[in-house]
Formats: sequence, C-alpha cells, structure tokens
Amino acid sequence: MSSQSVESKANEVQEPKPDTKYSWFVCACAFLCLMLTLGTNTSFGVYQVYYIDTKFPDKSPSTISWIGSITVAMMLFSGIIAGKLNALFGYRITAWIGCLFSIVGLVSASFCDSVGTLMVTQGVILGIGNGLIYITSVSITAMWFEKYRGVALGIIFAGSGVGGIVLTNIVSAILKSLGYKWALRICAVFFVVIVGLSALSYKPRVPISKNVNIIDLSGIKDFIFISSSLCGFIGNLGFIVPIYFLPPDAISLGASDSQATLISTLFNVGLLIGGVVLGAAVDIAGPLNTFLVSTFLSGFFQLLLWIIFPSVSSFFALTFLYGFFLSGFLANCIAVIGKYFAPERIPALNGSYFLICAVSLIVSNFAISALISEKPNGDTDYKKTVILSSMGYMVGALCLIPGILVARSRLKGETSWRF
Repeated sequence: MSSQSVESKANEVQEPKPDTKYSWFVCACAFLCLMLTLGTNTSFGVYQVYYIDTKFPDKSPSTISWIGSITVAMMLFSGIIAGKLNALFGYRITAWIGCLFSIVGLVSASFCDSVGTLMVTQGVILGIGNGLIYITSVSITAMWFEKYRGVALGIIFAGSGVGGIVLTNIVSAILKSLGYKWALRICAVFFVVIVGLSALSYKPRVPISKNVNIIDLSGIKDFIFISSSLCGFIGNLGFIVPIYFLPPDAISLGASDSQATLISTLFNVGLLIGGVVLGAAVDIAGPLNTFLVSTFLSGFFQLLLWIIFPSVSSFFALTFLYGFFLSGFLANCIAVIGKYFAPERIPALNGSYFLICAVSLIVSNFAISALISEKPNGDTDYKKTVILSSMGYMVGALCLIPGILVARSRLKGETSWRF
C-alpha cells in the first residue's frame, strides 16, 4: 500500500463526523451571527421610518430605501469572494474580516448627514461585512451537517427573526432617545462581541481546497440550478417591498409609530418561526418542494392582504406571513444546491446564486423607484410595487416546476416525492 493511500485513510479517520454535538455548537454560533447580520438588515424598516419622518423629510421613500437595498445587495455580492477567502484564510478569519467591515460601516455611518454617504457606509461597507459573515456562517453550518442539514439551516435563518425582533425594538428605542447616530454605534458594539466570540468555533470539518472557483458557470448547464436561479432572480425583484414599505404605508392608513414598529417586529417573528418550521419541512418534503411553496405564498399573501384587503389589521397578518414564508425562500436554494451538487462545487454555486440575487436587488430598486407614485391626498402610493413583488414571487415559484421534473427524472425508476 502506498504512503499516499495510508495518509488518505488516516485523514479520513481523523475527519470529524457530521451531525455531532460540536455540529450543534457551530449551529448555535452561526445562529448568533445571522441573528446580528440579517437582523441588522431586517430592522432597517425602523431606520426607514425615522429617516423619512425626521432626518430626511424632503427625500422620497424610494430614495431612502436605496440604503437598505444596497446593504442587502452588497451582502449577496460579497458571496462571490467569501468562498475564496474561506479557502485562503479559513472560516474564522473570514468572519472576523467581515466583522471589521461591518463595524467600520456602522461607525462611519454615524458621522454621515446625507443619504448619499449613508448609501456608501450603511449600504456598501456594512453590506460587504454582513455578507462575509453571512456566507461564512451558512457554509460552515452546511459543512457540519448531513442528515439534519435542513433543520440546521432553518435554525440559523431563524436567527434573523430573533435578531430582527431584538434589534428592531432596541434600535427603535435608541432612535427615540438618542437618535440614529448612537443607534448605529451601539450596533457596532454588538458586532465586536457577538461575531468576535462566535467565529472562534468556525473550524472546517473537512479539508478545504485552496483552488476554489469564485463562481461556477457550469451551473447554467444544469436545469435544477437554472430553475432555482430564475426563482431567486425573479423573486428578489420584490424582496424589499414589504420589509421597507409596509410600515410607512400603515402610517398612511392611520397606524401609530408604535404600530409601525410592531409591523417590523411581527415580520421578524415570522422569520423566526418560519425558519424552524420550514427548515424541518425541507427534511420531510425536500428542498425544491419547500422552495416552491414558500416562494409562491410569499407573493400570494401580499396580493391578498395588501392589494385586495388593505388595512392596518391585515398588514399585521401580512408582515408575519411574509416573514414566515420568506425564511423558506431565503434558505431553500442553499439546501437545493447542497442536495443535488457535489460538495466541492457548493461554494462556487452558492456564490453564483448570490450574485444573481444581488443583480436582481439592484434592478428591483430602479423598478421600484419608477413605480412608486403619489396619491391625490399626497400620500405615497405603493400599489404598483406591491403587484411587482407579489407577481415576482408567484412567477418565480413556477420556474421551479421544471427543476422538480428534472429531479424526478433522475430517480431512474425509483418513486419519491421528496425533491
């Protein structure tokens, strides 16, 4: 037996098993990191209301929304380089690099007094940092699980709901008492503590090749990846609409500032519960099926409760349901890629998918800016943007049907409905 084969077998023996107690410890740490990064993103609705009403009353809601949209878009764009950084420097160092970017973005934003500079600081810089933490946390969690991967991913995405609930209320209280500058600075302290400590657990379960592609263009040859990417692109055209525009539209219908804050809180409650429930559903029904249902209902309830039956009460129901099913839309493509593609291709395919979603978010903000209009009474009319969002999700869901059919055809005589 050659020395190479002996070393290979020794390495295989030394590799930690998936789905262990340490796996769940990594999951808990990733939960905390996503609680902070995605919670920071989803709590932007509170900043949106504050900026519109107090700091920049002369700016349109669509202009203000560019700040949050850029944050999310840059978070996804950074997925292109996150895989390469993980391969070169390790998951722990990459998360800390992201943490540094996030801190710089938040602190520098606290010294800004214009929408343009906030787009750069609270948008671009914070988005890059959040993205490196986000992609790294998702990747390390997926690596440490096989049997319970769907549940684990669902749990960490539920962290965004917890973070949104906590940060929405903390930020809202700080905005009222100290203003947005101190809200941003205090959030920066959270990054130092939470990401700084949680990333200590981010060690790889298996050796990582340093020759990792940034993106995987061969994915365009696979119909499962194509259909999932189409769903992600079309669905993300309306991603920000309920998150950023439900609170101000509720105020135009007579809601108080506290009720507008409650709308943001209920959205995050939905993310929390949906992350756990739909994460478990992936292991039962399969990622493609769960992806389709989650995406379709993310759009359907907007049409029903915002366009057909608009009221402050229906907005409370909508924001919860949107958060619930959005958790499935956000997590399930990652689960699809993890199920149907070889492990060595997963980082590059994830990067390709996040790039597609980032482009969609940028395109969507131009479309939203063009579609927002003014009602006769002077209030902002969001109807056209809501239609864009709801139809984007429902049409995107239909794009998954060919992918499900291809997955079914690969069974080679076996019968199953778990795709």
